[in-house]
Order: sequence, then structure tokens, then C-alpha cells
Amino acid sequence: MKKILFFFAISFFIFNDLESKQIKIEITGTRDKTSLLDKTAQCSLNFDITNNSYGTIHWIDVEMNFYDDRGEKVKVSGFDSSIGNNTILGDRTPIPVGKTKSFKGDMTLQTACKYIQEYEPMKVKPKYCNIRMLPEKVNCLDLVDITWP
Repeated sequence: MKKILFFFAISFFIFNDLESKQIKIEITGTRDKTSLLDKTAQCSLNFDITNNSYGTIHWIDVEMNFYDDRGEKVKVSGFDSSIGNNTILGDRTPIPVGKTKSFKGDMTLQTACKYIQEYEPMKVKPKYCNIRMLPEKVNCLDLVDITWP
């Protein structure tokens, strides 16, 4: 009986530890702007990344899809359709465990902000998931929790 209780207690603590590990990405604001090239509407996103994972985040890029109010996929301006801890100049900002870093205007969508209805995190390629102490079998996307108030 003691062995069974011990097993359940250890399982509970391990499960809780895995459940509590997360990388929270919160879209904190949007800003409508106009493209300089063709004068079309664009939406610039601001977001915070909070690191409650295993160790310092050195590189995280979450590939995203965004959809408008008609269910159509919204294109991203530029070459990168991912949200991550990079700056406009391409530098990586390390995020220690328990800390939050803000990123302003790092992703621009090719529509007005009021039309964005849905978002979907697609994947995190292993080469874009550089977190200290990350266990080998953990999928980065499983750690990501994205919110848009």
C-alpha cells in the first residue's frame, strides 16, 4: 500500500511540474498603420513573452497563422511569420525564468486590426527552440500558451 501511495505522490509532483512549465505569449496591443509602398491597411502587433519554462530562453520563434473575420488567412508583411524574442534588428533578447520581456511592432499583418478574428500557433522548429535545461523529448510548441485579450 505504501508503494502505491508513493508512486501516486511522485506521479502527481512530476505531472504538476510538467503542467506548470510554459512560455506565455500575450498580444498586448495592436496599432493600425498604412503601408508605405501601396497605402494598404496594416496591423502591427505588440506582445510580451513570459518565461516559466525550464531555463533561460535564448531563441524562440513560434510560426503563426492569423485569420480575418471572413476566415481567410491574413498575410504577414516581411519574410517572417513567427512571433519570438527577436528585435527588429535581428538580435535575440534572452529571457530568464520568471521574467517577462516586451516586443513592440515586431509583427505586421496585411489587414486592419479590427478584422483579425483568429490566431493559430503552427509550430516551433527545433532549431528555433533554444532554452537552457530543456529536456530532450519536450516539444517547444507544447510549452507555448498564446493569449489575445
